[in-house]
Amino acid sequence: MQIHKQGHSYRPVVLITDDDVVMRETLSAYLASFGFDCVTANDGVSASNKIESTHYALILLDLNMPGLQGDLVATAARKSLVNQKTPIAMITADGERGTLAKSFQAGATAYLQKPVSRQNIAQLLRTFGFATETPSQTAAPQQTESDEKGLWSRLMGSSRR
Repeated sequence: MQIHKQGHSYRPVVLITDDDVVMRETLSAYLASFGFDCVTANDGVSASNKIESTHYALILLDLNMPGLQGDLVATAARKSLVNQKTPIAMITADGERGTLAKSFQAGATAYLQKPVSRQNIAQLLRTFGFATETPSQTAAPQQTESDEKGLWSRLMGSSRR
């Protein structure tokens, strides 16, 4: 997927914010397989700084991070001039109604429940109107649960499967 502007092609850029390096790398790999470039931040303060200066096609935020939490970063994005209307997906292991309501009140437009799969990312992208290729069209093979466990193992430096 590319965006064309004045004779140049650009891949849409996603901001991924999570304090877990494995989660950032996994999400980056999934999004790259759909043709996105990714910028990562390991905390809410770094994400807020990036949100103020750069427009993103999509923002993924971990809800629970040390320091500035995801809902506060979402609020900052909604106040920023460059990302006021950018889709924001909150990523959380906590599916409690109160937590989700707080996220949506802060400006999130969707949420992903951990653990996140490539298929979850594809559905999220379609929800926000981004075209995703069907498994038969994509260069990346269809991932199975076993493949995803293998990705997690490689990212964590473990050789067990």
